Amino acid sequence: MLQKSIDPALGRPGRGLGAKWWWLVLWPALLLALACGSQGGSRGATFKKAKARRMTIAKIVQCTGTVKAQVGAEVKVGSRVSGRVEKLFVRAGQQVKGPVGNQLGEVVAIIERAELQAKRDEVRAELKVLEAKLAAIEATMPAEIKKAEAGVAEVEAEVRNASRALRRQLSLGRKGFAAQEAVDNARKAFDVARARLASAKQQLAYLKFKMRTDLMVSRAQVQQAEVKLRTAQITLDYATIRAPITGVVGSVTTQEGETVAASLSAPTFITIIDLSRLQVDASVDETDIGLVETGQTVTFVVDAHPDKLFKGRIRAIQPQATVQQDVVYYIVEVDIISPYKGLLRPMMTANVSIKVGTRHNVVAVPGQAVRRLPGGRTIVLVPGPEGKPKGRPVQIGWSSGGWTQIVRGVAPGEVVLVPTRTARAGARRPGR
Repeated sequence: MLQKSIDPALGRPGRGLGAKWWWLVLWPALLLALACGSQGGSRGATFKKAKARRMTIAKIVQCTGTVKAQVGAEVKVGSRVSGRVEKLFVRAGQQVKGPVGNQLGEVVAIIERAELQAKRDEVRAELKVLEAKLAAIEATMPAEIKKAEAGVAEVEAEVRNASRALRRQLSLGRKGFAAQEAVDNARKAFDVARARLASAKQQLAYLKFKMRTDLMVSRAQVQQAEVKLRTAQITLDYATIRAPITGVVGSVTTQEGETVAASLSAPTFITIIDLSRLQVDASVDETDIGLVETGQTVTFVVDAHPDKLFKGRIRAIQPQATVQQDVVYYIVEVDIISPYKGLLRPMMTANVSIKVGTRHNVVAVPGQAVRRLPGGRTIVLVPGPEGKPKGRPVQIGWSSGGWTQIVRGVAPGEVVLVPTRTARAGARRPGR
């Protein structure tokens, strides 16, 4: 019966009764090894007692991240005009102020402005000429129109006089008191007066049309010159480079006296970083990313301040993965909610802990009391006969804060043995 439970090909216990027999043989041997390891191998080994208790266990995902500036918190300041750098007023590490309300940002550099000022002055002079021309048109044209209107009124009076003279001659002619020549002369005078009136009215209409056209053209020219002047002034203002945001100068890449060319792209003068708008980009392994969600609580430490614990909250998970040394990671963006002014700087390495779940009211023991045996079995040491350690198989769950959840095998209040550092030498602790 015993021989049938042993696999002859593999030389290992088979299923059924043989397997139980194998465990009955192995278990005392493992306990003996533990006893020898704690008493014979480490004669000074001791154990301290601890009680299993109910508590809350949190599932933690550990990863590494980098402190970075938020979008818009790091700005590269450059020049939109070409020329020689006359003045550079900042240096790396200097605090600069950006625009506030109607107040402009602090001046950080000045490009040579002589040529730009000359162009602006040229356009300004052109504008003055056009404004004078418009003023002359507005002053003279109404007088000319009034003069033309007076001429029309005068010719209209002549037409009326010629009309009365013609009617009188026609009346006299019908009665035989006027010669035909006199009638013809009166008709001719009337026709001439009417022609002069038509010409005067046409001239008046032309003057009015010309006035409207000249005014329209002159005003458009003035507006165009005003736009050119504003453009010239804006271009001149570009030579004075100001800080677009409040922050610290991260780097300076241009020095006084250098010539910059802005034909294709704006050359970078300085980089300004707003150190009050930082975040942490954490790289989470693909095996853990399924547990991570936005809104989860995050804690992290940086090497510069190892005793300072910072808190954060997950804002976003980037969908695009990155591959580092054949391992797939996803970037998790973390908003920092702890005060960090003067403590954190971009590119600092952060050791991040993401709280992805919580189990309440579970039985837990100190993690040092748990031992994993070959074959995946896990035990804890409990007081046995004569005070000697006795192994008890357990099923473990989550681990957090130095405590390990016991799913089955230990009841609340039971005593477990925690080996000291000497006794723990060479032992393996269960992973989280």
